[in-house]
Parts: sequence; structure tokens; C-alpha cells
Amino acid sequence: MQKLNDELFYSPSDLTRFMESPFAAWLDRFSLEYPERSSAKDPEDPLMSILREKGYVVEAALEKKFRQQGLTIVKIEGKSIAEKQVHTRQAIAASVDVIIQAALESAPFLGFSDFLVKVPGESLLGDYHYAVWDTKLASSVKPTFLMQLCCYGEMLAAIQGLKPRQLTVALGNGKKEQFLTKDYDYYYQALKASFLEFQGQFSPESPPDPADSRHWGDWSHYAEQLLLERDHLFQVANITKGQIKKLNQAGIMTMAALTETNLPMVKGIQSSVFARLQAQAKLQRQTQQKQQENPAHPPIFEIIKPAPGEKSGLALLPPSSPSDLFFDIEGYPLEEGGLEYLWGCTYFDDQGQRCFRDFWAHNQAEEKIAFVEFIQWVYGRWQQDPSMHIYHYASYEITACRKLMGRYGVCEFEVDQLLRNEVFVDLYKIVKGSLLLGEPRYSIKNVEHLYRGKRETNVGSGNDSVVVYEQWRILRDLVQEGETWETSSILKDIRDYNQDDCDSTQELVGWLRQQQRQHEIAYLGKTEMVEPEVKEGINARIQLRDRLLACAIQDPKQNTLTENLAWLEGVYKVKIKRTGLLPVKSLRSSISVTTQENSTNVSSFLPQ
Repeated sequence: MQKLNDELFYSPSDLTRFMESPFAAWLDRFSLEYPERSSAKDPEDPLMSILREKGYVVEAALEKKFRQQGLTIVKIEGKSIAEKQVHTRQAIAASVDVIIQAALESAPFLGFSDFLVKVPGESLLGDYHYAVWDTKLASSVKPTFLMQLCCYGEMLAAIQGLKPRQLTVALGNGKKEQFLTKDYDYYYQALKASFLEFQGQFSPESPPDPADSRHWGDWSHYAEQLLLERDHLFQVANITKGQIKKLNQAGIMTMAALTETNLPMVKGIQSSVFARLQAQAKLQRQTQQKQQENPAHPPIFEIIKPAPGEKSGLALLPPSSPSDLFFDIEGYPLEEGGLEYLWGCTYFDDQGQRCFRDFWAHNQAEEKIAFVEFIQWVYGRWQQDPSMHIYHYASYEITACRKLMGRYGVCEFEVDQLLRNEVFVDLYKIVKGSLLLGEPRYSIKNVEHLYRGKRETNVGSGNDSVVVYEQWRILRDLVQEGETWETSSILKDIRDYNQDDCDSTQELVGWLRQQQRQHEIAYLGKTEMVEPEVKEGINARIQLRDRLLACAIQDPKQNTLTENLAWLEGVYKVKIKRTGLLPVKSLRSSISVTTQENSTNVSSFLPQ
């Protein structure tokens, strides 16, 4: 959004910003019209800076591909927008194959297209016209991408007399997706009309309700301040926009009104849900009042006791086991398909001392190794102690295990066994079902205010860890930055943060067990091991692998497994190829197993 000769022009990005956040779109206009009255934007997000730089890399890669194809290419340059528009029209008239950063205009829109690519077809230009291409770091197409391309296509039509037939998105994974313009033009025209109406009715005194937007763009701090000043219902933890609308229709506009209302119910909201929202609002207000007097005061909370026999909340928290693990993953989403680069676990040793174990991966080959080693380790502990559980907060860790199991085709049996037997325990699910907390969110960073003080690690959040890890990857390629946490201060900071998350998870389990005992809530979860159903064709293969794994786990210090291997040959009628003695350490590379139906190398399933 900019003013040229007192005339307001919008970019395609302004249009899609409005699509997702009318509040941010209003503030963009307000800051342009009234800079002296505008609230400060959020500090620049380091993660967004990284994403922007990676976006430039995607653009450069596509430009390189075009050059390798021998196409004629012009990159539009100029000291002013008017000069760039002239150069764009000249390049189009010259029938250049690819035009980079073309300056396009169709008032009141103005923008710079990533690529214009010449395609055959009649137009005002002759027997060719141009299609618009846009590069995106994402690995899949979003609706906003297509709206941007429709806007560029409409501006391009002002020059060549027609809109391009196709819209092309070049994704960060190297793929290109193409769409027919006519399939999206109707929605685009409706969006553009709403946007222009919104801008035409702009009033500096009437900002949109920030709660109605999906996000707040560069204005999140101001939005939060505004919601707080208005005592907005949006502040109530876990409330939905639909519930806010129904409460507003019942005359409940603020948190104070929600806490004070005598209404027994609200139309469209179940009475139990309404009661919980009201209780949540009361606890948040009580916590705010206490913390005004003493900022260090912990949040007020209430324990929700499940009904007799109901498997929810603290009834899903298993009894303690000395083998319990407390698990957290650090992921790097900026690589295609994502990279789970740090697997951390807090646990207790035989002397009851709290320990930490980490598994690192800086590429996909290492990711596979880290995943297999982690699953082997936890599966082995569970085999030795079936009362053991793996505690984590929210679903990310389970999702990652399932993803890597499918990606690499390893550890399917182990992961399936762990999931079937509910060895993984999602504490977020337990907290949501057992606790009302006087906090605006139920993230572990909020919940831990109940049982620990302020964190002191250099890395402060998941987004921070992504940024810091990206910095390490850059420095590793430029200078002699250490490859391990022992030799790199950056990796050590990430490890410290991950260990702090794992420790906090362990402390949360301890706090929840204390509440479980205090309120006399019995565990009603799974207590008996579930044996998996195995298809006949792979039964011998799986049983053989598990027997080998069990042998290694039961006696990891033995010098040979010759007797066990001979037993396996007799029972399963298989031939195991081996040379001499087979200590556990060499078992990985020494054994292959053949049956009539299947051949498999079991080495990847065995411990180090």
C-alpha cells in the first residue's frame, strides 16, 4: 500500500492481507494515513526474515532453471516505478521469454510479478501472450497464492488485452502447480469488491474487531493491548469465535459480564460448556487481580474430577515407573518435508538422579538413524518394564513418529506396539480434561507457572529454536562452527532449551500426580499389554525380528548369540547367515534372514 501523487495504490499482498486479517489491513491503512498517531508495529520477527531470504533462494533457483533452458530473460530495473513500467512494456513488446519483477498496474492496484512467462496464444501482442508465475517457499498451494496471481493476471490484461489462461505457483519443493484462471476469477472479483468497499469506508475511528481476524500480522502487540482494554471475550482461554458470537447475542460482551451473568444458559452453547467458559473467565480475572498485587503469584486453578468410571483428565495419568521418559522434539520446518533434528528425553537413572539423553540429526540420513535409535531405546525400556510410559505435551511428537515411520519404512512394528499399548501419554489432553487454569492459554509455558519459576535458557520458544538452528546451519557452512553441542555454543543453547522442556514435562507429571493423589482419582487407562494382530504372510518375519531384539535387550553384555540364533533357525525353519561369533554390537551388519515367503535384513531393528 502506497501513495503516489496523492493517489492510493494497493498491492496484491494488501488484498490477501485483508482476506486473512481485516484488522491488519485497517492498521496498514491507518499507519499510512496517520503516521503520527499510529501505534508501533511489532519488532521484526527473525523467523520471518529467514523465510524472506529463503524465498529469494527459491526465486533464484527458478531463474537458474529458465536460463539453463536457454530462454531470453530480462530483469526489470529502474529508479522509479514509472521507469520500471516503461521497461516492462518494452520487454513485453520485444517478446522476451521470461520477465522478472515486471511492474504491472491497473488502478488502484500496482505490483511487481515474480515472473512473466511467454506462452503461445493470440493477444493484442500477436501470436503470444504472458502468464504469471509466483514463487512460494511453501510446499503446498494456499488460497491466498491464487488470489495474488489473479490480481497480477488482471493487471497484466491491461497490457496484453486478456488475462492469462493459467496461474502457476512454483513451490519451495521444486514442484510447480498450475490452475485455470477462470476457476478462481469469480471468487477473486468478489474478494476485490469487498476489499475496495472496506477501503472506501475506512474510518480512523472505527477499527475492526481484532477477534474477527485469523491473525494480526505485524500488529499483534497492539491487538492484544486493545483486547485487554476492551476486556474482550477473546481473552478467555479456549473460547471459539462461534461461542463469542453467541455470547454477544445474549448480551455478554466482556469477560466481566461473563463472570457476573446470572443466565443459566446461552442459546447455542451447551450448558456444561457455558459453565466451563464462565469458570475459566472467573479464574483468569482472579489471577489478574492477585498478580496486580504480586506479579509472582501463581495462577489460580481448579481440578476437575471425572465422574465415576469416566476415562478422562487425571484418570488417564498412569502410575509412576522408574523407567518413565519425558520427551520433546525440536523440529526444523524450513527444510522440505521438515527435519526432526533433536530428540530429547529426561529420565531417572538407577540412583534416582535426573538425566538427559539426546539424539541429533542434521540431514535426512541422520534423521532416519536418530529415529531408529530413539525407538529402539524406548521400546527396549518398555520391554524391560511394561509399566513405563513416554510423556509429551501435545501431539507433535506422535505425529513426527508416525511421519518418519512412513517416510523411512522402519520401526512400524515398534511404533504400532507403543501406540496400541498407550505407552505415549499426551499431557495436554490430560491437562485440558482435568484442570481449569487462570491463564489465557494452556501451553506448557503457561501451565508451568503452577510448578516452576521463570526460565533462564537463552532460547525461549519453539520459533526461537528454529531461528537459532537456522543460524547454526548458515555458520556451519561459512566458518568452522562445531558439529555437536559439545563444540557449538549455538547447539548447546538449543539443547539446553530442549532439556528444559523435557524437565518441565517431568515436573508437570509430578505436579499432576500430586493432584491425582490429593483428589483420590484412580487411574483407569490401559494396564494389560495388547498383542498386535499380524498378517499371516509376514508373521514369521516379525516374530523373528522381535525375538532377536528381545535377545539383545535381555543380555546386552553377552559375547555371543549363537545359541539363540540356532534356536531361531529350528523354530522358524529359516537359515541365518553368520560368520563366527556374533556379539550384539556386530549384529547389525552380520545377519540376514530368509524364509520361503520373505527376505529381510533385521539389522536396523537391533540396538547399538
